[in-house]
Amino acid sequence: MATKHAATKVDWQKLLTVVSSINSTTAAQLSAFKKRHDELRRTTKALEDSIPEIDFEYYRRVLKNQDVVKRAESALADFKPVKMALDDQLAVISKFEKKAIEKAEETAKQVEAEVNDLKQTIKNIETARPVDQLTYFIMEHHSNLDLFSTTIYPAVSHAPQVISADE
Repeated sequence: MATKHAATKVDWQKLLTVVSSINSTTAAQLSAFKKRHDELRRTTKALEDSIPEIDFEYYRRVLKNQDVVKRAESALADFKPVKMALDDQLAVISKFEKKAIEKAEETAKQVEAEVNDLKQTIKNIETARPVDQLTYFIMEHHSNLDLFSTTIYPAVSHAPQVISADE
């Protein structure tokens, strides 16, 4: 009974949206679970609604063999549903739950690591010097760059090109 209430309280759209943004595999498994759950719920409801009422009085009036009606009525009255051992199925569900929890924890660790990396990147961006200050800083500490740009670079850029005999 608690399962019915828990399933109705879950906001499936919100849950699928959040999970799909984190891990698509988990989202696919979760939507497959929801689909199976909805199908089983519809099947259960259909079976509950389809239990027929048998009018034995009608059969007593119509049939000459009253013994058949008595046996059918007693068979229906004596019918007890068979209780099935669900231990194997519960063990499978438990294993699935364990795997799902492990995957969720792994995903949480990955997301946490990514968030920390992004926070560090934001911190680096916020504490970085502006480009104009950085250029000035480089030119100030490496004065030989000015020498290179005025004397050596023009000589290199205007140097005659050597063409090899292979070309």
